[in-house]
Amino acid sequence: MRTNRAITRSDIVCVVVDWVDWIHQQDLSIISTVLDNKKWLIIAINKWDLVLKKTWADKEYMMNKYISYLKDKIDFLPWVWVIFTSAIDKKRVYEILEWAIEIKKERQKRVKTWIFNTFLEQAILKHPPTWNRISHKPKIYYWTQADINPPKFVLTVNNPEHFHFSYKRYLENKIRDNFWFFWTPIIIEYRGRGKTKDIIK
Repeated sequence: MRTNRAITRSDIVCVVVDWVDWIHQQDLSIISTVLDNKKWLIIAINKWDLVLKKTWADKEYMMNKYISYLKDKIDFLPWVWVIFTSAIDKKRVYEILEWAIEIKKERQKRVKTWIFNTFLEQAILKHPPTWNRISHKPKIYYWTQADINPPKFVLTVNNPEHFHFSYKRYLENKIRDNFWFFWTPIIIEYRGRGKTKDIIK
């Protein structure tokens, strides 16, 4: 309960995972709560000093192996920051706060509407909206960044139900490619015409 309250109060959450014990179900539960609340997430893999003591070990290989392990456990790693730390040696511990500052900048960032609509035209031209066979052809008229912390983008469309669920993932990837917004969740919302009042906060 205390953890849940702390997550609610926070903008950025750092979940510390034990390198030796790997990731537990409780860790996954906390991470799921963080994601549900649209918070920024840093995963700190602690006890990295135990790996550094192994002079024969390929440190980069072991890092990549652990990140691959996390990808198998959780499907969100493209935007989550993973850092390997040692509390005993204080290795990279202070970097967590430094990264938190950088992450907050991304969460507060806003892109001008005309720039976003120019980008949208190019994104649609490269990959037009996909739709279900039972639906009419989906159309996007324009969009805007409606909020920050976390970044939220509202697209004015002919009918939200016409869009295939995978198209939001495509748009999210394009947003990150062009405007960064890394290390933070992004909210994309479709709104039909006539329902776009008061979307700018």
